[in-house]
Amino acid sequence: MGVSSLTTNPFFLPVWFELGAVGLLSMSAAIVAMKRGYDVVGVVALSLITGVGGSLMRDGIFIQQGPPAATTDPRYIQVALIGA
Repeated sequence: MGVSSLTTNPFFLPVWFELGAVGLLSMSAAIVAMKRGYDVVGVVALSLITGVGGSLMRDGIFIQQGPPAATTDPRYIQVALIGA
């Protein structure tokens, strides 16, 4: 990643970093949901919304270059489900 890639795309993050963030957010949401006594469906739903929602907001609101990565790459949802 050279200087030219930083100037053309300032919000570039490696995919492994994004997927790691999705997994960690998903796990933290699952922990909160379990502490509040949610059932399995509630835990999974909250984990998916929290894990994938951050990347959707970043791509959709801040970057605005094409569709968000979470809608085109199934790995985001898979990692969020594993984190749940």
